[in-house]
Amino acid sequence: MSLEQATLGFLIAVFLAAEVYRFVRGTRGVIVGVDEPAMPLVALPITNVTVRLDDGRKVQARLDICTSCLGHLKTGDQVRVAETREGWVVDLPWRNRNQCTISATRREIRSYADRE
Repeated sequence: MSLEQATLGFLIAVFLAAEVYRFVRGTRGVIVGVDEPAMPLVALPITNVTVRLDDGRKVQARLDICTSCLGHLKTGDQVRVAETREGWVVDLPWRNRNQCTISATRREIRSYADRE
């Protein structure tokens, strides 16, 4: 086994361990609201959303704009959230990973929140 093959095997093992850790640690929830940023004209990379967890609790979570776009997330979508040192963080759901598109925008997410 060459050094390149050993490195590749190590990197694959680390990736799989991280995915299993993320799956075990995550909690399912539904996005129920989007908080408006303090500066609406500035495109911030992180949006705060309200997520209702499966146990009924509502938590404030951070939603990265890249995650929002990749998952085409909007109010009412099921997501995974994880509790970190900085608070709750939204992640893409496992079941919709193959249906990701790059067409969601912050304006679309807010428009879905305004409908409810």
